[in-house]
Amino acid sequence: MSAVAAAVGRDPKSMVKDAVRLKEAGLVSIEGHILSADLSALGVAADAIDATLPVTRLLAEDPDLERFFKHGRLVKLPENPDYRWRVAQLLARLLPPGRQLSESEVNDLLSQAHSDYAALRRLLVDLKLVTRAASSGYQRVA
Repeated sequence: MSAVAAAVGRDPKSMVKDAVRLKEAGLVSIEGHILSADLSALGVAADAIDATLPVTRLLAEDPDLERFFKHGRLVKLPENPDYRWRVAQLLARLLPPGRQLSESEVNDLLSQAHSDYAALRRLLVDLKLVTRAASSGYQRVA
């Protein structure tokens, strides 16, 4: 710890206090003078965050689609038409049924799943899972 403190220009006592805080948070273990990272607590926290994401809840109903998502985000739109249809159906469920939405509202909802929300919006319209009327906006097909 003393060598690390000297290398980064920090007071050794403050480094020890920081190490103790990290140990209390479950991020490191301390054995003698050896400090080891334990990132399992971060994995648990990431899993807890993932569980709250809307897409994650929807994937629980069709776990076969999980391969196209990571941490609740679409990483690749499937080439296979059947899988593409199923992913599109899942994404359409991010939009509330029976309600007219502006393009901005649709973008906000679809951006929860992927940064290219415009491509997702076009896909949902092309597959007729969402209707688009210039005057009234977008609506999910029931």
